[in-house]
Amino acid sequence: MINQLIKEDQFTVRWVGCDSAFGCDHNFLDGLPDSVYYFAAVKENEYIYFSLPTIDVPSISSGKGRKAKYPRALEDPISVVVLACDETVPWVRRVLGYGSKGPIVADVKCVRVFNCRSVNNVLMPLESVWAYIRKYEDGTLKYFVSNAPADIALGVLDGVVLMRWSIEQCFLECKSYLGMGHYETRSYASWHRYMLLVFVAHFFVLVLWDVFKKRVFF
Repeated sequence: MINQLIKEDQFTVRWVGCDSAFGCDHNFLDGLPDSVYYFAAVKENEYIYFSLPTIDVPSISSGKGRKAKYPRALEDPISVVVLACDETVPWVRRVLGYGSKGPIVADVKCVRVFNCRSVNNVLMPLESVWAYIRKYEDGTLKYFVSNAPADIALGVLDGVVLMRWSIEQCFLECKSYLGMGHYETRSYASWHRYMLLVFVAHFFVLVLWDVFKKRVFF
């Protein structure tokens, strides 16, 4: 669907954000068009290489076992949780953006690493990506990877980490206050019209909010 949307050029797409269900799906990430950057949440056991490992065909010193046929990384990868615990990579306090309660502040680790893919049943480094780790006030850690360019400003990534918030907030407000989940239709056309009315109502409320600078329906 994403490839079709971009191919039809209906509107400009620069970023694709996703939760860990999609972020851990390497086929999904690798299948995205080259024209977009992804910022994908991953689980704490996502493997990366902190630096590019040596690639070679390993030799079996004991003389036992089948001789390796394919080159592989001679060093083991690490998980992103190991990177989070690495004291040589400091946490940096950042203002990620501004929400309904003011500045959104978090401790962040953001470094270039190499992501991993399974090649001939072994993990191999693929390409240089960003590993972005966010620490919440309660100590919870969230892990992300992004194929954004190496020279991108950290402030841009700080903004992208909040990209999904506005979408989730939109659904929350529409379901909580505007009846988004109250439809009783049995056809796609009827459902589509109902959703359109909800979105128009939400847009109207946001315009009023912008005019009066307060949430008029909370």
